[in-house]
Amino acid sequence: MMLRISRLIILLFTLMITGCVTSRDTQSGNKIDQIKLAKIRVELGLGYLAQNNLPQAKVNFDKALQQAPQHYLPHLGLAYFYQQSGEVEKAEIEYQQALMFAPMQGDVLNNYATFLCARTKYQSAFQLFERALEGKGYYRFADTYQNIALCAFLAKDRPRAVWAIKQLATFDPEKAKKTAQLSPFKL
Repeated sequence: MMLRISRLIILLFTLMITGCVTSRDTQSGNKIDQIKLAKIRVELGLGYLAQNNLPQAKVNFDKALQQAPQHYLPHLGLAYFYQQSGEVEKAEIEYQQALMFAPMQGDVLNNYATFLCARTKYQSAFQLFERALEGKGYYRFADTYQNIALCAFLAKDRPRAVWAIKQLATFDPEKAKKTAQLSPFKL
């Protein structure tokens, strides 16, 4: 009798532990699924934005934010939406949110830097571009060097523009040539 009770207790304990593990895995799986769904919504939002369908773009960005409010991507999508809509204050808030959730994510840093450059906040932009280039797993070096060069043109920073175009040429010589043609400086 005592042996049966011991086995029953062990069985119940095992089931409880298994249930807890399954519950955690399910919660983790749900979080991953929510992030995947949010990414899809952001992609849809960007597609609608490209078609200039702002209402549908906004709906998808908002749904992405509902699905993954603590992931950088919905905030990055919304920042771009607000930037394209001319709502720069809201865009800045969303870029800062994206940066808070992913402080070393290269795309966040590069896109926010581009936004800041357009708002004539050149030094802040250059700092973020540098951080993007240093980011682990970041691979869009050509885009970032091109953005640095374009920002340097706006900032009238010839030495930085020359440096960025030289760096760009190591990754994409054709893009470097086209970017150099846009220069207001003699390069």
